[in-house]
Amino acid sequence: MVQVNHCRICRNKVRKAGIDASLANGLGNAAVARDQTATGWAISPETVKGHREHYEVPLGVAKPRDLAILVRDRTMDAIEDGRLAITDKDLWKNVNPGLKAQSLLDVRASKTDDRQVAIAFATLLAGGIGGFLAPVALRLEDGNVIDGDAVEVPGEGVIVDG
Repeated sequence: MVQVNHCRICRNKVRKAGIDASLANGLGNAAVARDQTATGWAISPETVKGHREHYEVPLGVAKPRDLAILVRDRTMDAIEDGRLAITDKDLWKNVNPGLKAQSLLDVRASKTDDRQVAIAFATLLAGGIGGFLAPVALRLEDGNVIDGDAVEVPGEGVIVDG
């Protein structure tokens, strides 16, 4: 295990493993810093950048192979670190790949959500995970299904005309 004494992340053994896993999964410096700050430990993207140079990939964590995630994260890091100004029209062409990557990721998420809704709806129409066509509420213990037309029956205190 490599530990650099001047590295704030390496000195915090509790946080180091999670940060190393986040870096190995392709999160950018700014994203890791944001995540850690949200959990109560404020660190800067520069601190994460310094740690990135010597972090260890945890066992069982594979490096990501998704170019869209990599482009999006690196573009965000460059904007947040000040290396890329989105207001400079000459540098705007460098932001465009990050926006396209984010758009691609949003489309993927939307398609995944649509598929999950379709699967849930189909399962509901089929009567649940068991695949029975009747809803569980209409199935009796002996396997029979309550079927027929509903007729409203007056209850107590209801006055029926006629």
